[in-house]
Amino acid sequence: MTAQTKAQKARAKLRSRDIRMTVMRVVMPDTGEMIGALVPDHPIDRRSMKERRLHVGKSVRATLREDRNPGFWRKAHVLGGWLADNVEEFAGLDMHTALKRLQERSGIGCESVEYDLPGIGKLTRTEAQSLNFSDMDEGEFAALWDGGNGEGGWIGWLRANVFGGLSEEARLDVEAIVQKPEQGA
Repeated sequence: MTAQTKAQKARAKLRSRDIRMTVMRVVMPDTGEMIGALVPDHPIDRRSMKERRLHVGKSVRATLREDRNPGFWRKAHVLGGWLADNVEEFAGLDMHTALKRLQERSGIGCESVEYDLPGIGKLTRTEAQSLNFSDMDEGEFAALWDGGNGEGGWIGWLRANVFGGLSEEARLDVEAIVQKPEQGA
């Protein structure tokens, strides 16, 4: 690998990192006009901008997407932990692995992947999709969680296939997790 290639890779990596911003009302110094502007959320985000040489007055092109509510991520992992602690087929798993098992068992959040195996032929299998927090929007998560309407998704599958075999106390505990509102950061 040449030094130039390393430098190009380093620049590409730097460009690929997200900078989190919040829309805020600010006053334009030149005119006194109040406008909405994107403001870096944290000193780390400001530093990332500086490292990329994104300074005041520099024009940039950006693809914007709404940041995920971390409450959804936490809620899903609390459910995964509860499943690992209370349901035999999830016993002994960590929170993340329990969520993957839930995907696989329910088929929700999975995709068909075709493999061409030399000497054997084509094999199609269903695999759990990535739940990458940064790449999934709220609508996609809602579809996985409860089908977007409270009747389907993982929760619908669990109610139909798992929760019925639980004690009343365990059902009340897990329903408290399911019904808990998603809190932001």
